[in-house]
Amino acid sequence: MVGCMTFNLLSMSALAALLGAVATAQAADCPRISALEEFERLEVPLERSTCSTYQTQLGRLGISCNWPIPYRDKAAEELAQSLWSELQSCRTGEPQAADTQVNHPDSFLLRVWQTDDAIFRLSIKDKAGLGQTYVFLSYER
Repeated sequence: MVGCMTFNLLSMSALAALLGAVATAQAADCPRISALEEFERLEVPLERSTCSTYQTQLGRLGISCNWPIPYRDKAAEELAQSLWSELQSCRTGEPQAADTQVNHPDSFLLRVWQTDDAIFRLSIKDKAGLGQTYVFLSYER
């Protein structure tokens, strides 16, 4: 019985170490997604972005980061695609239908990714009056 108990404790320790290593590797492989999820605790925005927290109408925590890019510059689409690819490879989930009915930006593209415990939204918004295109990445849990 003691031998079995020792094995179980060692197995639990090994499992905990493995899970810790996986979490560390995931953060290294998914730097922007991990930074977004940790913004509330660390208050470090993603590179070249502005981030803030908010509370949803349902009382969930939300974090949103945005990157201003010159108006209709191809870099906005490239950044959005890069973020979307990172999100899909780093967080198990499914794309969701997006409600794209807005009346304020010149143009608007929204993608939604649903995981078991969170919703990610990625959008591109053109603002001609500001001479900017914004890429937004938000996370709600």
